Amino acid sequence: MNLLNYFPNEIPFYEIGKITLNNKKKENIKSLINKLKSAFIYKISCNKTFNINYIVFPKNQELETSMAAEMGNLIASQVASSSDSLILSPPKNITGKGLDLIKNLASQIKIKNYQYLSNGKTIEIPILFINQKSKGEIDV
Repeated sequence: MNLLNYFPNEIPFYEIGKITLNNKKKENIKSLINKLKSAFIYKISCNKTFNINYIVFPKNQELETSMAAEMGNLIASQVASSSDSLILSPPKNITGKGLDLIKNLASQIKIKNYQYLSNGKTIEIPILFINQKSKGEIDV
């Protein structure tokens, strides 16, 4: 099961309106990861296989922390609800060493770009998806 196929194309989000997937935008993964100061990480595990997937939702200046967490919750829960065998863990805030671990997984990271309009300005939200095929977990 490729969870990348289950990211929603559009999400209604309170007063912001809709958040849409932008498949045309391409991000440089290493550059994006190096800019990360803090993020929320959501673990999606499968009770049928031992693959562990992570969704990393970067915090940015445009979103309040609670809005970023809720937006991440909506996206992660929609991905996790694609199968009864998937389990979504609550988000954890990561900084420092947790982000360093993510930087080491750059080759396993895919990016889904979301965007929304705020006061006529397009706000980009790159979301990192990690399918960790090796044994062990990201300890954050």
